[in-house]
Amino acid sequence: MITDFIQWFTGLVLFITLIMLVRPIFRSQVYLYIGQAALVGIITILVAVNLGQQHLWLTALLTIGVKAVAIPCGLLLLLKRLKPALKAPTVINPAPIALIGGLLIVFSYFIVQPVASVISPHGEWQLVVAMSLIFLGFLMVISQRAALSQMVGFLVLENGVFLLAIATTLGLPAVVELGLLVDVVLGITILSLLTARMNTLMHSTDTEKLSELKED
Repeated sequence: MITDFIQWFTGLVLFITLIMLVRPIFRSQVYLYIGQAALVGIITILVAVNLGQQHLWLTALLTIGVKAVAIPCGLLLLLKRLKPALKAPTVINPAPIALIGGLLIVFSYFIVQPVASVISPHGEWQLVVAMSLIFLGFLMVISQRAALSQMVGFLVLENGVFLLAIATTLGLPAVVELGLLVDVVLGITILSLLTARMNTLMHSTDTEKLSELKED
C-alpha cells in the first residue's frame, strides 16, 4: 500500500514539473514548486516508513522546511520587491517545450531501464522520474529567459538529484543532506541578490538583455 502511494506521489511530482515547464508565470511556478517540494518530502517520509530508514525522517523534515517553506518564501519576497512582468519570457514557445519535455521523459526511461532493477530498490518508476526531473529542470534553465524562472529550474533539477539519491542509496546521511541544503540556500541567495541587482540596473530580469552589455 505504501509503495503504491510512493508511485502515485512520484508521478504527481512529474506532472507538476511538466505544468511548471509550460506555464511561464512567475508566481505560478513558485507555488507549483512548493507543491513539488512538499511531495518530495512526503515521498521521503513514505520511504522511511516502508523501509524502516529512521534517518530519512530528519531528511524529510529538512526538505519540507527548507524547500517547501523557506526558499519559496524568499522567492515570493523577491517577486514582491522586483514586481516583474506577469509572464516570463521564454526562448522556446510552450508547445515545443512540452514536446521536448515528453521526449526527455521517454529518454529517461530508456536510460534507466537496463539498470533500474539493480540500483533502485523501488523499481524503475521512481528512477525514471528522478532522471526526468534532472533533464526537465535543465530544460527550464535553458528555455526560460527570466532569471527568476531559471532559479526555479535549478531548484527542480536539485529535487531530481535528491530523488535520485533516495531511489538509489535510500538517501544520504542527514549531515550530508544538511550540507547540501545549505549549499542550495546559499546558491539561491546569491542568485537572488544578482537578480535584484540586475533589475536595479536594467529594470528587467530578462537575461537576454545581458547580451546588450558592451565594453566602454
